Amino acid sequence: MESLIDSMDGDQWEEKNASEIEGFTEYQIMRQHKNIDPTTLRYLIQTSQDSDPVAATCFNVLKGKDPIKNIGTCELKLDGSGNVVAINLDGDCVAKKA
Repeated sequence: MESLIDSMDGDQWEEKNASEIEGFTEYQIMRQHKNIDPTTLRYLIQTSQDSDPVAATCFNVLKGKDPIKNIGTCELKLDGSGNVVAINLDGDCVAKKA
C-alpha cells in the first residue's frame, strides 16, 4: 500500500508523527469522493452512523491520486472551513506545511 505522502503535493504537505498533532477526529469516510478540480477532492464524512454527513475538502492532492481511496475510517484534522489539514491513517500521517 502506498504511503499517504505519495498522493500529496510535497510542496504543500509533509509526513509527520501523529503524536505531534492535536485535534484529530475519527471519521467514517463515505464512498462519494468528488473531484473539484484535478488536485482537489471533496469527501463526505461523519463521526458516526447516526451523525449527519459533512463535506471536507482536501487541496493539493497529486493529479489522479486520492489519499483515502477505499478507506472506510481514518482520523482527520479539519480547519474551521472544513478543509483537511492533516490525515492520520493508522500512524501514516501527513499534514499541511505551515
